[in-house]
Amino acid sequence: MSALGHYLEEEGLATVAISLVRPQTENTRPPRALWVPFELGRPFGPPSDPAFQKRVVLAALRMLELGLGPVVIKDFPDDDPRVMPDPTWRLPSTPGAVAAGSAELLAALLAVDDVKAYCLEAAAAGAAKPSSRQLGDWFWNESATGAAMHVLRGVLQASDDDRLKLIVANFMVPATRVRSAG
Repeated sequence: MSALGHYLEEEGLATVAISLVRPQTENTRPPRALWVPFELGRPFGPPSDPAFQKRVVLAALRMLELGLGPVVIKDFPDDDPRVMPDPTWRLPSTPGAVAAGSAELLAALLAVDDVKAYCLEAAAAGAAKPSSRQLGDWFWNESATGAAMHVLRGVLQASDDDRLKLIVANFMVPATRVRSAG
């Protein structure tokens, strides 16, 4: 976004980037950026919270009032309001084939992200509002699907295909969720 932001600014269009990774934003130096302390993929905060999301958007738009000048990176002042686990949230039920934890099923589908998204969306459905960490902890540490993805990652990491190993190592399981060998 930084190069594009500078280009658009040169053409007379003011820009504001919303940053989820502050060191990257500091290195790329967009004209204006609002750093938000939220999980990757949630630049406006938690889903289904339009009032909070509006606050993020308005904070970004207010940066346009700064006009031209040096690079400006501001911090959004609030954390995700769902940072604390919701005690009313309960584990979701999952389809039998997925609950069985079959790595072969997941490998055959070649849709790890789709399966993960399905599980997380199902887990977040309902009146309770689980935090991102709460959902991630459940998925990667307690669900059979998360366990199967860890197993599948290990199997694919043992492959002779270096490109496959690189993709699996970097994208299949988030780095903070990779289990140590041993």
